[in-house]
Amino acid sequence: MISMAGVGGAGAASSYYTKDNYYSEQDLSENSAWVGAGAEAAGLAGPVDLDAFTRVLEGQLPGGTSIPTGNKGDHNPGMDMTFSAPKSLSMLAYIGGDERLLAANMAAVKTTIAWAEKNLAETRIGSGSTGTREVVKTGNLLVALFQHDTSRNLDPQAHIHAVIANATMGPDGKWRALHNVQLWANNTLLGSIYHAELRAKVQKLDYEIGDIGKHGSFEIAGVSREAVETFSTRRTEILAAAGNVLEYQSPAGLEAVAIRTRQAKDPVADRGAMLESWRERAAATGIDLSGVVGAALEASADRPGHNAWSQFVAGIGRIAERAALAADYVREKLGVDRIGSDELLPNGIARGTPTEVGAAHAVASAIRQLSEREAAFRNHDIVKAALDLGLSVTVDDVEQGVRRLLREQKLVGGVDARADMLTTPAALAQEERLLETAAAGRGVVTPIVADATVAGERLQAAALAQGGFSLNAGQES
Repeated sequence: MISMAGVGGAGAASSYYTKDNYYSEQDLSENSAWVGAGAEAAGLAGPVDLDAFTRVLEGQLPGGTSIPTGNKGDHNPGMDMTFSAPKSLSMLAYIGGDERLLAANMAAVKTTIAWAEKNLAETRIGSGSTGTREVVKTGNLLVALFQHDTSRNLDPQAHIHAVIANATMGPDGKWRALHNVQLWANNTLLGSIYHAELRAKVQKLDYEIGDIGKHGSFEIAGVSREAVETFSTRRTEILAAAGNVLEYQSPAGLEAVAIRTRQAKDPVADRGAMLESWRERAAATGIDLSGVVGAALEASADRPGHNAWSQFVAGIGRIAERAALAADYVREKLGVDRIGSDELLPNGIARGTPTEVGAAHAVASAIRQLSEREAAFRNHDIVKAALDLGLSVTVDDVEQGVRRLLREQKLVGGVDARADMLTTPAALAQEERLLETAAAGRGVVTPIVADATVAGERLQAAALAQGGFSLNAGQES
């Protein structure tokens, strides 16, 4: 999962991220890194240096560049995007000893950050004498990554803090404060991208993926729910503190409880002893991870990639099952069969690779899902819906699938102010028929509703009574 928060004061923040795990200087060198096109442009690379990191949070970049402060005269250091790996991954990496999983997690985080800076990084630039400021894309972020290995209760918990500095280089080459609205707004989309990347990398290490949860979250198969809960004492505390209070049952509510009950971490004097205590605790409770790790290592050595195919087949089965359920729903509610997929699959896809076929089906399924409520939708919406199906595909695979449908004109892109929107030829044809029908019938018959102000209310009431759903503003109008 991904959690996001603002960064506090520069001095305290730099101490927290670099010493939260009580790293030695060597540990910090091995568990931190500068990433992002913004970091590269600023001349920051390799392990994170404490002094340089503190200055960046203060708005001072190498070479003497200063980021302008806000109206209050103080500099906002930035934001912390924390990527928490599945508990089963943490257990298999630290207790089971397969450190390949930690490398996979770091790679998934870097890919997600790269996508975020390409698509969501923005700043605001003044437009001359008018005094207005325009939001523009920059395509670069300045990010410090810190890999930590424990929860606040000192359970195994691999998580990476991506500290995104409040600095980005504009198209004119000048450094400015980061306009982070899109980063905050697309938190769940970034979570889906991260989980999909991590799933794909874990499968390449020949682990099986268990059930897929919200936003594509998952656990690795072979690690029982009871075992996961044994090493999730912090989560147990949060749930106990939340109790049955309704306002605490949402993700935001649980996050508020987590903050309220948060205690400072105890120092770890000997990391080797801590690892050994985890192994002893697992043995004492009957948790044996050696078989899961051993099977993955053996499969990687003897039959590389076999799990990727099995997961692909399983994923296609999930899509087929969901499509069948959707078709049954449409037939039952509307008395017609409007579910079809051929027009949403690329030409010749049957000859594609397993990844191409998987991405094509994921994209088609996502478009069908989105089309149930909207005539047009964002590319980002397709990406999220496709990734959350749980197939062995990544954000790059899905975006390639979307671009292929656009080339084959099975998707149509918007123009001007709607340039970020997509729709299907079928939806456009339907809209044209509706407009033609409306134009032909204008003034021909007596209005059903004489007072137009109550039409929307009646439509909403009918939708709820007959379909059990509400109309959005576009549908109502």
